[in-house]
Amino acid sequence: MRRGCCEPPVLYSWDVPEASAGGVSDDWATVARHVDAVLRGAPGGARGVVRRVRVSLIGRGAYIDLGAVAEASRLDGGVVWTAR
Repeated sequence: MRRGCCEPPVLYSWDVPEASAGGVSDDWATVARHVDAVLRGAPGGARGVVRRVRVSLIGRGAYIDLGAVAEASRLDGGVVWTAR
């Protein structure tokens, strides 16, 4: 994705609340690996969400939420991903 010279990069934030885990990266593959690994160690029914975010240029280190792009769930057979 191309961006203007003054636009902050689009990042991906991820959260798996049942495992108290989360993070931010500019690399989708890294985020997917983290979410998958955390969910594989979580109890059945655990869920993770990946959101596109940007760093706010106003204020102190806040992210602007651009919406969910994927969700993942821990089921008996493994981790199942759903695009948003």
